[in-house]
Amino acid sequence: MNINEAIKATAKKQKECIRAFVKYLFLGVLFIAVLPVGGAFAAKYLLDSNPASLFFIIIYIPFFLVALMANASRAIDELRDYEAFYKNVFVRAAIHDVDLNFSYDPLAGISRKEFRRIGIYSPDEFRAEDLISGTYKGVKFSLSEAVDIPNDAKLNLGDSAALNLLSAIVFAWETMKDMQAFSGSVLVCEFYKKFSSQTIVASRTLNTKFIGEKEQMDDTLFNDEFRVFTDNKVEARYLLTPTFMRRLYELKEKFAGDMGVSAAFMDDKFTYF
Repeated sequence: MNINEAIKATAKKQKECIRAFVKYLFLGVLFIAVLPVGGAFAAKYLLDSNPASLFFIIIYIPFFLVALMANASRAIDELRDYEAFYKNVFVRAAIHDVDLNFSYDPLAGISRKEFRRIGIYSPDEFRAEDLISGTYKGVKFSLSEAVDIPNDAKLNLGDSAALNLLSAIVFAWETMKDMQAFSGSVLVCEFYKKFSSQTIVASRTLNTKFIGEKEQMDDTLFNDEFRVFTDNKVEARYLLTPTFMRRLYELKEKFAGDMGVSAAFMDDKFTYF
């Protein structure tokens, strides 16, 4: 399927999804408002009794809950179906329109082990998806999304002061981990220079973990935005040339803004995220 066919198919699927949502919205209003109110009034006037209308509403509640849950479930299923269709049809066609040799897997992505080796983000659980891989101008690459799965920390307080203090500490720790967790795009590609060390270029917007020794580079603009940690200072300067540092800084300014970007050199690969 080419990109034009994918656009038409996606537009058709959007209309089907909208019609389904309108239907479920109508059924929701019908079950939530019209039927119980109308039934209560009918019971009151037909039986001439206020208790009759109250009895009708009480009897209707279980039916209402079942209908509401079924309606919500169908709406969620429609949304998931559209998301899957969008990725498998439109996104895949758009990627192949750029380069037929690029591959796309909506359910794959960077591994937890590979990303955690970088070590500057909280080691929380995340979901990897939307993997695009291939070779561009002789360089193998993979691009994917890493979506953080929140801890959903809760502060549980009781009668014990000691347990309350412990609960507050755990809550603060889990909340801090969520704030430090990463969600975004991750690019991994071959690097044209050979190296054996590990060098991390961490955005100053992050409360990073420290890997190796901190190295001060010669570019002041670069130092204002990034911190460099390495286990080999000579190789770090070999990798981070003035031209490379300037390009990384310009990428951050153009695309990331206040969010910041980071990079890593390890295992003969360059990782940008």
